[in-house]
Amino acid sequence: MTTAVLATLVAVAGVLGDVSVAGRDGVVLAALLVVLSGVLALGWPVVAGLPARVGSGVVIGLTGIAAVAVVHVATGEPLLGDLPVVFAGAVLASFVAELARRDGRERLVESVAGTVAGALAPVCAAGWLAAERTVAGDAVVVTGAVALAVASALTALPLRGWAGA
Repeated sequence: MTTAVLATLVAVAGVLGDVSVAGRDGVVLAALLVVLSGVLALGWPVVAGLPARVGSGVVIGLTGIAAVAVVHVATGEPLLGDLPVVFAGAVLASFVAELARRDGRERLVESVAGTVAGALAPVCAAGWLAAERTVAGDAVVVTGAVALAVASALTALPLRGWAGA
């Protein structure tokens, strides 16, 4: 349900952002995406059952902050051009976090894969910041965030199976 609340906040931020050249400068949305990255950094390792929760959380959180910063400071097209570098850094940081583990590194592959998958989410979310700076940006951000909020809220309901199944 937390995802639904945060997605709703992202939708509101998409509408209430400050004015700039393309309609918004994204400060409000960028701040919410950083908060969303922090929540993901705290929750993903727990939900995924990763063995090195602190290291995974740090990698995911720093990746989210870096992704938002890179997109926010981008001045020209492509706005998402530097995100592959951020994600590559996340992959390397995942390996370094595993090398720093002192617990025998059990479930090593699972931990690296889970951390990399968790780092991908805030990198993708940074795309909302770029989308907001386009002509149809507000509509894209608000529609995407509302869809995510509704889907997240529905998964919290105690429904069983498919309708009619």
